[in-house]
Amino acid sequence: MDWLDQESAGNYETLRLLNAEPTATRVLAFPDAIRLYTDVRVTQAGVPTPTLAFEGSDEQVLERLQQGGFSHILIERSTWRGEKRSWDKVSVINEDFLRCNTVLVGGTKNNYLYRLLPPEQRGCKQDWASGPELLQQGRFMWNETDRLENRMLIGDTPQRDPMDKPSGTDDSAVLLKNDSALSVTVPISPDTQYLLSSATHSIADYGKAQFTIEWYDENDRVLSTYSESIPASPVKYHIFSTLAVAPPHATKAIVHVKALNATIWFKDLSLRTFGSASRR
Repeated sequence: MDWLDQESAGNYETLRLLNAEPTATRVLAFPDAIRLYTDVRVTQAGVPTPTLAFEGSDEQVLERLQQGGFSHILIERSTWRGEKRSWDKVSVINEDFLRCNTVLVGGTKNNYLYRLLPPEQRGCKQDWASGPELLQQGRFMWNETDRLENRMLIGDTPQRDPMDKPSGTDDSAVLLKNDSALSVTVPISPDTQYLLSSATHSIADYGKAQFTIEWYDENDRVLSTYSESIPASPVKYHIFSTLAVAPPHATKAIVHVKALNATIWFKDLSLRTFGSASRR
């Protein structure tokens, strides 16, 4: 499937989910959704700029969403390729904001749909995933010789972040240079949807990272591969999540995080179940 086909698949999935949402009244789209295929009122972010320039504090953003009668947010991350210096300034599309004020309905291929929580439930971090943490060492624990534990490295030797200030946990981040990657192998269940997350922070300039999941059967045969590219900001750490469904007969997954065209810090890597395959 080429890039255009993947984008179309993501658009179709989020629109299907939107049309199935009984409480959908108005959706804020980044960018505009395909209006012909939904009866829900769609508003493209930034049009008009004075009312839909969703920058500012979380309280200001939530007030504008409330005033506008928005029930959902639809984000297509693949369009951020040409907006290197704007996406990380828009509060409403940052996952730190979304995880405290929305429920992740679903999506695929960099297209995701979020449902705004009732006002009384906003402001607290939501646990989008439902299962136990499969990457118990997902925060990149190091041994006494400064080597990563239970990790396979592809490319340059990773570096740890001794200061560990930006992301708010006690475990060090890992610095990966262009085309370097880290891989983790975990047991999984077939026909199960998983939420893969990590915080990224690029060095010097805006960059791009990649999440990849390879699905294997019990005979170590590759069944399929799922991959998404995500942006990385030099301003601070940003969390990004990806949804993928394990194919039938899958028993193992190899998770890869990779720096594509920049030097990028990674931390807080997580893989947990997210509902069932019927939510696709």
